[in-house]
Amino acid sequence: MLRQKYMINIRNMIKKANPELFIWIVALILLAFLNPDSKLVSLCPLKFLGFHYCPGCGLGRSIALLFRGRFAESFAMHPLGFFAISMIGYRIVQLARIAIHKNEDTRTDPAEI
Repeated sequence: MLRQKYMINIRNMIKKANPELFIWIVALILLAFLNPDSKLVSLCPLKFLGFHYCPGCGLGRSIALLFRGRFAESFAMHPLGFFAISMIGYRIVQLARIAIHKNEDTRTDPAEI
């Protein structure tokens, strides 16, 4: 009985999960594992479309270098790397707080009070 109730809770959480939160977390994990020294892998959509210049070029590598503690190289790659990871981290925390509060609100049944 307890296991079934637990599984229903997990299903409800998955249904209510915010896709933006999932996307940002996965993006940071992918950037953490990205090899910044490799020229073969690129996440740039403009590069995929054939453009040679992109104002965000180097941002993903800059974040990957930050995850490795190579701060000077990260800043040289793209000066806004630290700002970008700060904003993404802030957004993840913000979305997680919203999800937690939403989950707490659905647990409280007015009939139980």
